[in-house]
Amino acid sequence: MINITLYFKKYSYLFTLINYIFPNFREAVLYEKFLVLLVLGLLTSAFPQWVPTNGPYGENITCFAVSGSNLFAGTSGGVFLSTNNGIEWACINNDLTNISVYALAVSGSNLFAGTNGGVYLSTNSGTNWTAVNTGLANSVYALVISGTNLFATTFGGVYLSTNNGTSWTVLNGLTATNVYALATVGSNLFAGTVGVGIWKYPLPNELLPVELTSFTAYSKGSTVTIKWETATEVNSALFELEKSQPISGTQLNNESWQKIASIKAAGNSNSPKNYSFVDETTIAGKYCYRLKMIDNDGSFKYSSVAETNVSAPDNFMLGQNYPNPFNPSTVINYKIPASSPVTLKVFNTLGKEIATLVNTDKPAGSYNVTFDGSGLSSGIYYYQLKAGSFMETKKFELLK
Repeated sequence: MINITLYFKKYSYLFTLINYIFPNFREAVLYEKFLVLLVLGLLTSAFPQWVPTNGPYGENITCFAVSGSNLFAGTSGGVFLSTNNGIEWACINNDLTNISVYALAVSGSNLFAGTNGGVYLSTNSGTNWTAVNTGLANSVYALVISGTNLFATTFGGVYLSTNNGTSWTVLNGLTATNVYALATVGSNLFAGTVGVGIWKYPLPNELLPVELTSFTAYSKGSTVTIKWETATEVNSALFELEKSQPISGTQLNNESWQKIASIKAAGNSNSPKNYSFVDETTIAGKYCYRLKMIDNDGSFKYSSVAETNVSAPDNFMLGQNYPNPFNPSTVINYKIPASSPVTLKVFNTLGKEIATLVNTDKPAGSYNVTFDGSGLSSGIYYYQLKAGSFMETKKFELLK
């Protein structure tokens, strides 16, 4: 910046010379005024100057966005584009039905406009616009993009979209909902409110849709317990737990995965959430598990794979049915330590065979079988397990 004092010091000798040449006080004052005007003119020419561009005129200019050589201006009359540094401007409002534009944001080829009717998206530099407002309420006053996350402010709070505006979810916990300004700094989102100050929201590294901090699987006997924890969740709908056994002992393919459970997610959460599921694996061997984390709009992301080994039982075992007495069904469990031909049959008190529940070769493992006694009368019955050289019989009661 130019120092005005230095300029006057530089030309001070002229003032001295004028006073010497023009002893008449009045003439000296006139020449000094002329010299001051000359110096001020030199100063003015030395500073950068503001110059108007050729429009857009007659509109309130509210915001700008830049993408390459494209300069976009949001106004009270829509969006204008200049491709030559502001020399010329073109109105680009095709399909932009709400032309009071308060905010603009650019992400790659996507141009977003926050208007008095929500958010609009253009993928072709404003040639066409599409409303992207599902789940979004009120006028949008500011837009901020952080990675794949698009944030919008309204007089209903701050909203997040993780899919370019296709759907929106409010970020809960902000009690001051009249928000005019947004900024992201590092891992924090700042919201400027009307009369209630500035609020800060800690952002995880990735908001699509879950920040998973742990995912483990461990076996005990014939069961596997799968546990996972999330640090934060945004717009999360569901966890689908999938299970697989490696092909040829080591390899996995997509066809080998099977869904074994669906667990409802927290939706929106800024605090840790814990989940668990118990899998009755039955057959001994190595098992792999993964989570399919599904967003409310159907987008999803897979977790890493957790592995565990289920050991074969040490001995043959026929368990007591549960419940007992039962009506009309009950569960019978048994274990075999090695591959064997297995039969499991039900008899009445006279020794007559009532039902055959299992009659096949089985690998080592733990098994459950359901017996339905709907067609039988109340009374005492027996079930018998034969596996290789092992045989055991137990009594149970049907009580209607």
